[in-house]
Amino acid sequence: MKTRGVLLLPLVTLLWGLTFPLAKFGSEFIPPLLFAALRFLLGAVCLYGWWVGQRRRVANS
Repeated sequence: MKTRGVLLLPLVTLLWGLTFPLAKFGSEFIPPLLFAALRFLLGAVCLYGWWVGQRRRVANS
């Protein structure tokens, strides 16, 4: 396993573990459908950023 992957694993674990308390907290203030839409929008933005980074990496190789 690469060192970068080993170092990112605790971050992923932390983010994964925080999703449940944050979802419970957020659902108290935001309607469920809007909350789900915002989660999907955030996920799409993150995936788009990753995709752009991958395209740049491939273009530079």
